[in-house]
Amino acid sequence: MPDAELFAAADAGKLSTPDEIASQAQRLLDDPRSDAVLDRFVEQWLLVGNIVNVPKDATLYPGFTPAIRAAMRDEIRAVYRKVLRGESPTLPGLLTTDKTYVSPDLAAFYGVSGGPAGPDGLVSVDLSGTERTGLLAQGSVLATHAHPNDSSPIHRGKLVRTRLLCQKLPPPPAGFNVQPPPLDPTLTTRERYIAHSTVEPCKSCHQLMDPIGFGFERFDGVGRYRTEENGKPIDASGEIVSSPHSDGTFDG
Repeated sequence: MPDAELFAAADAGKLSTPDEIASQAQRLLDDPRSDAVLDRFVEQWLLVGNIVNVPKDATLYPGFTPAIRAAMRDEIRAVYRKVLRGESPTLPGLLTTDKTYVSPDLAAFYGVSGGPAGPDGLVSVDLSGTERTGLLAQGSVLATHAHPNDSSPIHRGKLVRTRLLCQKLPPPPAGFNVQPPPLDPTLTTRERYIAHSTVEPCKSCHQLMDPIGFGFERFDGVGRYRTEENGKPIDASGEIVSSPHSDGTFDG
């Protein structure tokens, strides 16, 4: 419910201009009681609410413990709150922020370091100059949008296509095998998925997702940074096609 100050402003007719409404909205956003709303929004927007129980192969990822999962959830919540309450509360600010806030255990899991832990138990880490910047490089995003035993250019590309570019994707053809290519210790993920970009009926849909998802390939299935896969260097080049304003190539 609105608090007493907001009720009073409404009774006094002080919610009739954009500036008055913006002032009240900022006041409410700054109130710690809005934390739950912000947390719920970012988890629904980027579909990361399942990070605490998303299936993972414990043999391949023994370090991906319940504590790390919970720490990833706390990390994206903290980053989202701090950006929206900071000096650049914008979508570009969220997508490019070079600060994160992690537990000491999660810092070790990522292989990063920062200052002493704050009152909330989180360490502030400067990520400038690394590829782990912005909301899309959060461990919760990378681990949730991946397979139990591998990364997934499909899931990660679909996330960007649908949740940022706001484009709907058609369903796969009826009766079509939608299982991912099997793991192969001699191939990289890009090499395993190459048929998606060259063969119909895969190509028409997967060209909208896979080339975006390849940009995340320097992160494994639980969000750890890597430069090689199966002894081969990672190719993280990608491309956006068929968007109204965002087409282009990129790397990482």
